[in-house]
Amino acid sequence: MSINKTYEQEFYRFLECLRDAGCLEHVVVIGSWAEYLYYKSGLLQGYVPAMQTIDVDFLISNLNRPRNKSELVSIARERGFLYEEERSTGVSRFIGMDNFEVEFLIQQRGSGAEPLPRTKIGVNAQQLTHLSILNKNQMTVRFERMPVQVPVPEAYVLQKMIVNEQRGYKREKDIEKIRAIYPLLDTEEYRRIKNSLTKKEQKLVDTFENEKLQIV
Repeated sequence: MSINKTYEQEFYRFLECLRDAGCLEHVVVIGSWAEYLYYKSGLLQGYVPAMQTIDVDFLISNLNRPRNKSELVSIARERGFLYEEERSTGVSRFIGMDNFEVEFLIQQRGSGAEPLPRTKIGVNAQQLTHLSILNKNQMTVRFERMPVQVPVPEAYVLQKMIVNEQRGYKREKDIEKIRAIYPLLDTEEYRRIKNSLTKKEQKLVDTFENEKLQIV
C-alpha cells in the first residue's frame, strides 16, 4: 500500500484533535480510511487497500453526544487546520496540509429537507441515507494507541453494495474493493447484518451479489 506520508500524519493529527476534544468515541471512520484502519490493525488478513482519496469522512454516531458541546473547532484551528463551512450547503470542513480534508456525515432524517443539524461536536454534518447500517455495526480498533471506531467489515461491504448505483464515477472502483474484501468476510456476520436490513436494502444487495459477484 502506498500512501502520502503527509496524509497519514494529518489523519493521525486530526484523530488527536478529536480525542482531546472528547469526540473520538462519538464518531466512526468510514470510507477509504476505514480500509486503511483494517489494514493497519490486521483485521482483514491479506487485504491491502489502494488509497485513492485524501479525504476522510467521519460518521457522527449520535447527534446529541458528547453531552457538552465540544471545542473541536478551536482545538483543530490551534493545531493548524483550517475550518470552513461550504457556502451553498453549510457543510463543515477541516483542511490540513496538502489539502487533506475532513468532513462529517450523519444519517439523514426524514426527507432530508430540514436544515443541516448542528451537532454537539460543533460542526454541520452532511445528511446521507443508508448510513445507519454502519452506525449500528461498529467496532473498535487500536491505531497508534488510540481506540478508533470503524464499521465491521461486513457492514462496510454491505453498505457499499446498497449505494453502488449512486456512486457515479466511483462506482467501478467500489466494485473492485468489494470483490477484494468479500472473500475475507465472516459469513455468519455478513448474513446476520444482511438479514437486519430493510427489504429495499436487501433487494439492492441481492441484485449486486447476482450481477457483480455472481452469487445466486
